[in-house]
Amino acid sequence: MLLIAMGRQPYSYYQFLRWIVCASSLWFLLYAIRLKALGIALVLGLLAVTYNPLAPIRFGRGTWAVVNVVSALAIAVSAMSVVRLSRGSEKRRDRVAHPNDPNARKRDDEVA
Repeated sequence: MLLIAMGRQPYSYYQFLRWIVCASSLWFLLYAIRLKALGIALVLGLLAVTYNPLAPIRFGRGTWAVVNVVSALAIAVSAMSVVRLSRGSEKRRDRVAHPNDPNARKRDDEVA
């Protein structure tokens, strides 16, 4: 959607784009915070502020073209990182959750 915005679109498209990008950035931001990925959370927070539909930031057309490309890349990298971190935390949680498994890690409170 961000890359499509580089062409001429009706103003309603850009309004809709702000809502989608802001909402998806906030959703991934909350998930990144839960995973303690604070660098990713910072990037997503900046995107949410940039695309905030309630208090819009005004840029010229050329500036928005650059912002849209950078934002598309940032969202793609952040989303892949959050998914990768999420899968890693699920594996760790599974390993600790089964104490009878001889291959499972011991939690800090069980090591003595």
